[in-house]
This record gives sequence, structure tokens and C-alpha cells, in this order.
Amino acid sequence: MPAPSRSASRQPSLRRTLLALVAIASVLAAHRPSLAGGGPENLLLLVNSQSATSRAVANYYAQLRSVPPSNIVSLDVPVGNKMSVADFRTKVLMPALSTMAARGIGGQIDYIVYSADFPTQIDLSGDGRPQGLGVSKPDPYAPTGSINSMTFLWQMTMTERPNYYHPTETNRYFRHPADPLNRGVRRFLPTQAFSSWRGWDESGDAKTDGGIHYYLSTMLGVTGSRGNTPAEIVAYLSAAAKADGTHPRGTIYYVQSEDKARSGPRQGGYDAAVKELARLGVRGEVLHGQLPIGKPDVQGTMMGVAKFDWDASGSRILPGAICDHLTSFGGLMSGGGSQSPLTAYLKYGAAGACGTVVEPLNIPDKFPNPNIHVHYAAGCSLAEAFYQSIGWPYQVLIVGDPLCQPWANIPKVTVDGITPNARTRGTLTVTPAATVAGTRGIARFDLFIDGVRRDKIVSGESFSVITNDLPDGYHELRVVAVEGGPIESQGRAVVPFWVNNHGKVLAMSSTARRVRSSERIEIKVNGSGAARVVVTHQGRDLGEVAGSAGRISVRAKDLGPGPATLHATSYAAAINEKEPPKPLATAAPLEITVLEN
Repeated sequence: MPAPSRSASRQPSLRRTLLALVAIASVLAAHRPSLAGGGPENLLLLVNSQSATSRAVANYYAQLRSVPPSNIVSLDVPVGNKMSVADFRTKVLMPALSTMAARGIGGQIDYIVYSADFPTQIDLSGDGRPQGLGVSKPDPYAPTGSINSMTFLWQMTMTERPNYYHPTETNRYFRHPADPLNRGVRRFLPTQAFSSWRGWDESGDAKTDGGIHYYLSTMLGVTGSRGNTPAEIVAYLSAAAKADGTHPRGTIYYVQSEDKARSGPRQGGYDAAVKELARLGVRGEVLHGQLPIGKPDVQGTMMGVAKFDWDASGSRILPGAICDHLTSFGGLMSGGGSQSPLTAYLKYGAAGACGTVVEPLNIPDKFPNPNIHVHYAAGCSLAEAFYQSIGWPYQVLIVGDPLCQPWANIPKVTVDGITPNARTRGTLTVTPAATVAGTRGIARFDLFIDGVRRDKIVSGESFSVITNDLPDGYHELRVVAVEGGPIESQGRAVVPFWVNNHGKVLAMSSTARRVRSSERIEIKVNGSGAARVVVTHQGRDLGEVAGSAGRISVRAKDLGPGPATLHATSYAAAINEKEPPKPLATAAPLEITVLEN
């Protein structure tokens, strides 16, 4: 790929470049072969601690999807529409990458997901432009990217090399659809599950060594004048979570409009997509007009119209649906009032929608192709379906639940050797079993303790859980079964349990479990043998108690509205400055519901 061209003033500082390379190296070094993504253990949830809405959406999503506390990171990011690429690196990407590496989860993360109230636009002008791409009017290489796409292209973003502009080489996870004219222009690539440990080569093949690595990324919600209300965001995320594995009987509607600049670039692939959907047992239909009219079963739609009134259509969007309308300003969350925003679909219950954050020009690869619904119907997650269908993604804003999988065959998992809330010590032998629809069976089982992957086995084997390595107190064991075959759907069993190897205890309680955001909450901790106790929420410290017992006072509004989950850990005194203090005991999570005033 051509080397970047930039003035001396735009040359990246050596320190920033070295920090970026260290972050990349630490993350990649943590990657052990993990043949599937698609579950809460594989998702890093980023929360903007400067926004009550961001905290609220994260509260609900963590509960809906059972996201482990180890996988939630709070960041201090100014609330606004745009952020420079330099600030994006230092205030968002670098802290996210370094935190997950420090927590020991870098090797299991496939998704980096934003809660709400993060900037949707990333100003890329500070990185310059690669040589050889040329400048034309109008310019297809506008220096504005979306926050989720620049996260997907994290390796290019972190190294300050603007290769993300390149129209054909940025997204190697893109699955080229079959050429309906059989011209052999592009090699056909079948639906493929995603994992961040895979490097993708120039042919679109996954490699164990080399290639480009990605993270799937979406925003859970966008607010503001062209966004959704917090209640709408929670509603569509809740519906999406319930849609998993339901194999819905709705219809995918492809709409050919008279606006040839919009539906024209994609409608040549509509018929082929409908045939592929039929092969998968999902109904697809090509309509003529502007949007589906009077359809009660919209399981997804692809349109080509600048402005629409969904309420007036008389159609109903079903849970789990992906919708988009290929227009210039669908992802522009400030201005752009002449065109409908992507959030118009989410308001009526779609699980995900997309649009560009800047004028993209009429370039088909900047938008999803019709096969997005084929990948989805094959059992992929919403995020997998999106990124397999967008060849040049740097300007596309994707909003919705990345984990939604309506057509997945989800394994049902049981475990033998441990029961919920068991009191344990020493070494446990845990034997999992699973069943799954279809003929592909179970490829393997993964073991997670407190959200961190510890081991993997195949059917018939057992996990050896050494509890002596854990602090005393409350813990959570997860066994994840991964379906065989190219889709690699997941199912899980989650078992809370207690450890007592060293006689240390820790309890946490509060004066109230339901409070208004204007109130304060008194949190009481009571333990034994500790130098200090730390209480956390969404990956950030709320307060600290010296010794083994005491109280902290927390403003309810700092938790954000909704079901907030607090955690407490006691620590021994630090041995020296180089070694972190040793955790002694962990308390059971404390659930606090924060009500709006």
C-alpha cells in the first residue's frame, strides 16, 4: 500500500508512535487461538462517564447481555459530535486497548462497543492522506470517519497511517458476493464467523500469522436532535436480546425505488440475495416503491430513499431486524435534516441500522450490500453481518446491538461438578455438556472465571478449576459452548459460586436498593484482614475504605439511571511499589436501581 504523504508538521511524534506499537503488540501477544466471537465475554463495553445517558444505557445493556464487569471500561470523553483522530487515539483507543490487556482479557475480545454519547465523527485530517489516491472533485476520500469504523480499523488508526482511506484493501473481512453475471471479477467468499485473533490476508482468508486484525464495533445508541430517547434505546436493545435464536418467520424486504442514485447501486443483487435467503429458509421479497407498505412482518429492509415516514407506512419492524436506506446523511447526527436518520428505524424497533457520517458519494462499497441479510440469516451476529457486507467502511456509523443473532443455533449448556452458590475450596472438576440444533455439534468449550478466559476443552473432557488461585468470596464461572462449522454460535451456562481457602470474607450492603438520582446511597462493606476495600461500578472506582470495614457515600446520579451493579474487593497491604496489592476477598454484587427524578 502506498506510504502516507504528509508535511513535517504532521509527522507523528516518536513517543506516540512507540506507545501505539506497544499497545498493539500487547494486545496481539495476548491473543490465543479462539475460534469464535459472539458473546458477552468477547465484548468490551465502553462507557462515557461524563454522560448519565451513557451510564444508563450501559447499565441496561450489561444486564440484558450479562456482560462481565471485567469487560466494562469507563472513559472520560467530552460529549459532542466530533473528535480529532489524535484525541480518539489517546482518549479512547489507547485506554481501551491497554485496559483490556492489563485485565487479562485482550485475547478474548472480538467486539469494542460504545454505549451512548460518544462522538460519532472522527476528524482524520491530522493523519494526512496516502500517496497515490489522488484528489478529485467531489472528493471520495473525505477526512471524516465514524467512531465504530475507526475502531474496526484499529491497527491502521493506532499507527497514524491513513491506510483506512484505501477503497479496496481496508476491510479484508468483507465477503465478496457472488457475481450474478459469473464474470469472475471477484472471488466469492462464503459467510465466515469473526474472531479478532485472526489476521485477514489480501484474498480475504483468515490466517493464524500475519494479516490485518480488526475489532467489530457498533454504538448501542445515539441521542440528540436526530437520535433516539434513552427509553427508545433500551426498548430496541431489549427486543434484540430476546430475538436471539428465535429463527423468526418474518420477511426481508428489498425495495427498488425510482431514486436510481440510491437503490440503483444495490438492486442488481436483490434477486440473488432473495434466492440465498430461500436456501436458508428465510423469506425475501423485492418490492417497488419507496418503503414497505402495510407489511406486518418486516424482519429487515434495504431501501433507497432520502426521506421516509415509517409510521405512515403501516408496516411493523420485528425484533432483531436490520434496516437501512442508503442515503448521504443517514449517519449525520447533527444537521442533515433533509434526510431521515438511521435512528428512525431504531425508534420503531429495529435491532440495528447504519448511515454515513459525511457525504460518501455514490460509492456502493461504502454501504452494506444485499448479502448483509444473507450473512445474518446464516446465523451470524448483527455486527458480523454488517462488516462482512461493507467493503469500504470508514465512514459508516452502525448503531444497534452487535450481539443480536436471530437465526443462530444456540447451544444449550449444562455443567456437572458445581452448583449455583456452592461453597468451594481446593480444586474442582467441572464437566460440561451441550446440545445444539443441526448436525454440526459442539466444537469446544471455553471456561471463564470472573469474565476472564482460563481454559478450553473438547466434548468429553473436564475443566480443572484451582480455587486456591482465587481470592476468597464470591465468583462467577461461565462455560461457553461453541457450535461447530463456519458460524460458531455460542451458548453458555453461568454459575455463581463461593470460595473459602484462606478464611477471608467480605460483604457489601446499602441503605436502599431503589433510589432517585437526586439522592445519595450509603454503601457499607464489612470484611476481615484487609488493608483497604475498593467499591467499583462500570470499571471505575466509586470509593475506598481504609481497613476491613467502613462506609462510602455515593451520589446516585453518578451510577446513571437503571439497574446499576456494584462490586467490592478487599486488598492486602502492598509489599512494595513494584507489586500490586494482592486481592483477598470479593463480595457478592450489589444491585441498585436508580430512578429518574
